[in-house]
Amino acid sequence: MEDASEKNEILTEWENVRTIRAGVPAVLAPNGACERTFADIEREAGEWSARLAEWTPGSVIALQLPNHPAWPALILACFRRGLIPLPVSLDTPPENYAFCGASVRLGLSQGQVRAESLVGLSVAWPDRPPDFLKLTSGTTSKPRAVRFSAKQLGADCQNICQTMGLVAEDRNYGVVPFSHSYGFSNLILPLLMKGIPLVAASDPFPRAILEGLARSAATVLPGVPTLFAALIQLTNVELPKSVRLCLSAGAPLGEATARAFREKFGQSLHSFYGSSECGGICFDRQGLVRRGFVGETMEGVEIRGGETVEVRSEAVAMGYFPPEEALRDGAFYPADLLERDPEGWRIVGRTADWINVAGRKVNPGEIEACLWKLSGVRDCVVFGVEREATSVVYAVVVTNHSGETLRRHCAQHLPTWQVPRQIFLESEIPRTERGKLSRRALAAAYSHK
Repeated sequence: MEDASEKNEILTEWENVRTIRAGVPAVLAPNGACERTFADIEREAGEWSARLAEWTPGSVIALQLPNHPAWPALILACFRRGLIPLPVSLDTPPENYAFCGASVRLGLSQGQVRAESLVGLSVAWPDRPPDFLKLTSGTTSKPRAVRFSAKQLGADCQNICQTMGLVAEDRNYGVVPFSHSYGFSNLILPLLMKGIPLVAASDPFPRAILEGLARSAATVLPGVPTLFAALIQLTNVELPKSVRLCLSAGAPLGEATARAFREKFGQSLHSFYGSSECGGICFDRQGLVRRGFVGETMEGVEIRGGETVEVRSEAVAMGYFPPEEALRDGAFYPADLLERDPEGWRIVGRTADWINVAGRKVNPGEIEACLWKLSGVRDCVVFGVEREATSVVYAVVVTNHSGETLRRHCAQHLPTWQVPRQIFLESEIPRTERGKLSRRALAAAYSHK
């Protein structure tokens, strides 16, 4: 078949990288051993290109793998065959991505990457076929595929590396799943396009991560808030001197976590705010300790509007499949509510989380901000619970204060309809492994209390 490198910017950049850095370690194990050189990746990509020849160009290939050293070669092989890679998390059942036409799944079996045929649905793309797909819930909580060209992926990689100052001498520690948009954009693409080596790590335990950082001499640690919160709890440990940059993304970084990390390890956590639909949006270069702060817009990115905003850059995706209005005309309209201050942007809530109280739209972030002003509040979340023709405001708070004290505090600073009807005192608020809160899940859990 025709060499796709003439049309795919990622393949074009890879040709330069593999030529210049052929014998350099590209993928390392946490113990520092070389798993793949750049030349090894090229050879492996050629082998996989031959093995994938039975699938016709335009076929969607689901990559459902842990952080395995074969990831870079598999991406290259798919691109060279004109196949469409679709990274998928390990816990996603095939029926959740059958709608976008996945006809083969690449998974790990007995330590080997193996291909498994799938019965994918026939797909008619809205315009030209994409080069790459990401799986997301979009803004409707229903599965959506985000359609990308290689040029858009490349623009995101360029924005990330320029903004964060990532260079070939760096070494990324890859504990974030490669299948996630964050892991793919911050780990796989910089390797392929900029020659930045990565460590393929699979042990999520905090001590194992610190040991892996030290033994692999990694310089950059992309993580999520729960990871950094866990590192803080360790005793008699230090952050290896090789680490120069710690990125926190995937969920808002708590002020308490950021402050405790700096006090314990002597380094700042830098918030990185992005989305599957458009890649990186903001980056906190200074590592400021402030709730909801995500920094300035990244290189190559423009944010327009007030609270509800649109994001424009060369990295904004082609669109959703099936289509959705939040991604159109070269712009992405996130559900996050952003507020501008002199030093950058802050996330103050989400439009999807607004509570309809007797026809009034209530932003739960405003109520949470009020609760945070009361000394002694360690964590809180506000959500709506359906009651007949309206919703009522509920709050879960981690504090030593009584519920009545919290209610009086809110009543002094908020309109009557924004004061929580019910306040529950808990020792902690459940979060996902990425540190995110699910207001929908909390509403379901507390609706009968």
